Amino acid sequence: MAGQPFFISRGDNIVHGINIDIEGKWKYEINKIPGGSRVVYSLTIRGLEEEDAGLYMCRIRINGNNEVSVWPTKYAKLTVQTVGRPEIVGDILPTVTQINAEADLICAVVNDKIDDANVIEWVKARSASGQPIFISENDKVVDSAQQIIEETKKFKYEVRREKQESRDLYILTIRGLAEEDAGDYICRIRITGPNSPPSSWPQKVAQLTVQSYPTPTVTWQKLTNQGRVDIRDDDKYDLKTMECQGANCPSIGTGGGSAVTFSVTSLVLSAISVMFYL
Repeated sequence: MAGQPFFISRGDNIVHGINIDIEGKWKYEINKIPGGSRVVYSLTIRGLEEEDAGLYMCRIRINGNNEVSVWPTKYAKLTVQTVGRPEIVGDILPTVTQINAEADLICAVVNDKIDDANVIEWVKARSASGQPIFISENDKVVDSAQQIIEETKKFKYEVRREKQESRDLYILTIRGLAEEDAGDYICRIRITGPNSPPSSWPQKVAQLTVQSYPTPTVTWQKLTNQGRVDIRDDDKYDLKTMECQGANCPSIGTGGGSAVTFSVTSLVLSAISVMFYL
C-alpha cells in the first residue's frame, strides 16, 4: 500500500511472497557476512526501476521491547536515475541506385544503451518468398543472412557503427545490388521487457530502389548529298537484327542487290548507332 513501509527481510531470509525473478535471479537477496566482532547484512536489489528509489531502513528488532523508537536503526537512501530509452531520430532518406552498385542505408540512434535488453536491428521487410529477412543485430550481420558476392568475393551485407556527438549511426551497406534487393528496409530497436511489446519498438523505414540498365535503341542512317538522314520504314532496305562484334560483322544486301558493309559499336548505358556508308 502506498505510504506504508515495505518489509523485505528478517534475519537473512526474504519475506515470503515478495520476491520476483529477474533474469534467473531473485530481485531481493540478503547476504550474511561474518567478520570478527561484527556481522554484515548486505541487501542486493536487482532490476532497479523508478519505484525502487527511496529510503531503506536496516534495524534490529528487540524482542520484548515494543518501543520501536529505541530499536537500533540506520538508513540508506537509494536514488535510481532514469535515462531516456533509445530512439531513432530523423527519416532515412530513400536511396536510388543501379544494378551491381552498392548502397548505404543510415539509421541514427540517440540514447544508445546497447545491451541484452536493447538491440538495433536491420530487417528487409519482404524477401522474394514474402518473408522478412533479418540482416543484423547491432553491428553484426547474422549468419543466416550473409552472402558472398561471387565477382568481388566481398560480403553482401556489412553494418558499421559510427559514434557522433549526440547520436550513433548504424550504417547498412548492401553490395552487388540486384533487382530483388529493392524494397523496404526497417531499422528498429528491439526492446525486451514486460512493458515493451513489438508494436512499441522504435523503427524507421528506408526505401531502396534498384534500377536496371536502360534498353538500348538502334538507329539506321544513310549518307546522302544532304548529309546523314534516318532510314525510313518505306525505304527499300531489308533490315535485319543480329548480334556481331568487330570483324565478325557480315555484309547485308540492299534491295538493289549491291552489298553494303556496316559496323556496330556498343556502349554500356548508351544508345547503339549503326550507319550505312553508301
